[in-house]
Amino acid sequence: MAVITVWSDMFCPWGYVAGLRLRRMRDELGADVSFDFRAWPLDVAFRPQQATRVRAEIVALAQHEPSAFTLYEGDLPTSSVLASEAQKWGYSYGDEVGEYFDLAIRRAVFLHSRNLGVHSELLAVAKTEGLDTDALSEALSTGTYRAEVNADIEAGRALPVEGSPTVMLPDGSVFSNPGFEVNRVREIPIIIGDHLATIRDLIRRAAWLD
Repeated sequence: MAVITVWSDMFCPWGYVAGLRLRRMRDELGADVSFDFRAWPLDVAFRPQQATRVRAEIVALAQHEPSAFTLYEGDLPTSSVLASEAQKWGYSYGDEVGEYFDLAIRRAVFLHSRNLGVHSELLAVAKTEGLDTDALSEALSTGTYRAEVNADIEAGRALPVEGSPTVMLPDGSVFSNPGFEVNRVREIPIIIGDHLATIRDLIRRAAWLD
């Protein structure tokens, strides 16, 4: 099975959409591909996301993926490190559970306005998905997966990862925010190109390279 590696911030709208589209295209093509979603918490790897900028990105992307978003209400998470640790915990149960819980976390943020920078909110998502909340709580409390998150950051810096999301194919080819062409006007993102064919090509290339 081919593995596509994706670095992204758990609370990055672009990373969320990339993950949705990669999964969707894999299923449409019936490709024998899995995804290794790596941690790239922007508040550690680069700089904290600005809430106004994230909200503007949500509005821009909702015009292209309307079923993936609602207008975020309340305070946005300030750090995705804890959510990244929860993601790693999910992957400890295997790739299928890892992919599933990764998407559940992101959907809880962008569809249900959950502040998943908070321990209790992550446990609530795990409970909804039928996962072991006691095991997750212990992992988050003890920082069991913090070293894995840090290892992802170091691997990303070595690549180097230049933004969220960054996609790497099995042959080492790297793509930043694939499929989108974006201009910014006074920090407002203007999507001037949305190329789903790019996502299709990535899946096909990965499957062919395996």
